[in-house]
Amino acid sequence: MPALACSPMPPPETPPTQAEIDADLRGAFSNASDLIEFIVVERATSKRQGTVRVTRSHKKAVRVGAKLPIWTSDGAACGAGNAERGTRGRMFLSGDAPYQYRPSGDRYYREFARLGLVPAE
Repeated sequence: MPALACSPMPPPETPPTQAEIDADLRGAFSNASDLIEFIVVERATSKRQGTVRVTRSHKKAVRVGAKLPIWTSDGAACGAGNAERGTRGRMFLSGDAPYQYRPSGDRYYREFARLGLVPAE
C-alpha cells in the first residue's frame, strides 16, 4: 500500500471563466420551459398545494394571468419553504419539477439581462 505522501495530489481547482459562467447561464435559460414572474394567490406548504398567478412570461410559453399549481418541499435543497399569499417573485418552470416553488433571485435576473436574454428592469 503506497504511503499517503506518495499519493497524487489533485490539481488545484481553477475558478470558472466569465465565458464559462455566461455559457452556464445561457444553458439554464434555454433548458427551462419558461421564466415567469408571479404572485402567490393561494399559500403553499409541503403538505398543501398552492397557486401562483403569472404576471409575466419571458419565453411566452405560459399565458399571462394563468394560474399554476405549486408545491413546496422542506429543506433548502428542495425548495424555498412555504409560499405565502401575496409574495411576488420570478421562477423557472423546468421539466424536472415544473411546479416546485423555487424562486429565482434578482441577481440571476440581472445576469440574464446582461446577456440580453430578458429585458432590463
